Amino acid sequence: MASNTVISGFLPEHKLVLVRAWVEIHREELLANWHAGGPEGEFFRMEPLR
Repeated sequence: MASNTVISGFLPEHKLVLVRAWVEIHREELLANWHAGGPEGEFFRMEPLR
């Protein structure tokens, strides 16, 4: 299972909560996008965090 850990940089805690919630909602789509992009980096658009 993929992690939603921040590996670089900083977000205020209240923003980080929103990002982590978005990741959970879009987890399958994010994983599919990661696999589809491959070495060419051709990713599809996703609904932004609002």
